[in-house]
Amino acid sequence: MKRYLLSWMLVSAALFTSCGDELGPYENKKFPTQLEFEDYSILFSYDQDGRMINMEKRNNNQEVENRYLQYADNGMPNKITIIKASSTEVETEIIQVNYTSDTQVVLTSDTGEVVQLTTDNEGKVLTKTTPEYSISYSYDSKGNNIQINRDEYNMSVVYGNTIGILSAVRTPQWVFTLFEDSYQLFTKNNPTSHTQVFTPSGVGSTVYTTYQYPTEFIQNGYPTRVIIQHSSNGVGGQSLMRITY
Repeated sequence: MKRYLLSWMLVSAALFTSCGDELGPYENKKFPTQLEFEDYSILFSYDQDGRMINMEKRNNNQEVENRYLQYADNGMPNKITIIKASSTEVETEIIQVNYTSDTQVVLTSDTGEVVQLTTDNEGKVLTKTTPEYSISYSYDSKGNNIQINRDEYNMSVVYGNTIGILSAVRTPQWVFTLFEDSYQLFTKNNPTSHTQVFTPSGVGSTVYTTYQYPTEFIQNGYPTRVIIQHSSNGVGGQSLMRITY
């Protein structure tokens, strides 16, 4: 990880100047530009072909994380730049993306970490292998990610019929599996619930999460409000996600 005590505004402005306002042939689709939660928000930017070029996460402490995507002439991602900024410093990580075949992706970070992905012909990830663990992904007939498995962890997902929040985005689905917020769950339909089972050292715990999409906040099939409820070991909570397209 490289650290630079530089102006955050200068660094981010130097990487990209396109704001993605013009979406060309995909303008009839809905592209989310912001997800708002109580403690943080996510901002998305796109190029004229509807591909995501930046995902910016801001929390209430004014900490910012940007994930910039660059694309090769064939339209596939070939570089990811991650910039984390606080009030005093900026950290950057550059990930080079290489394709050893049509379904094999190798991501090499300047930190030395190498991640290998196997995908299907549509770009949905089937396996992800890191130096620490391996993950497998399963899908239903619509392409929704219904199962995620790794050592001591399993997640099962159930979907409804609302149009996926990120379904119009022209970025390969495997890109979203790189982010900790499981955005790949929203690239076809939207989930109605998922169950996560953790079994470290043989001791299990389960987290249940449900997603509600009030009908009054659905526009042309796309939700603009999501009520998220979760519970674990008898303790629960609720949050609201607001979506702007």
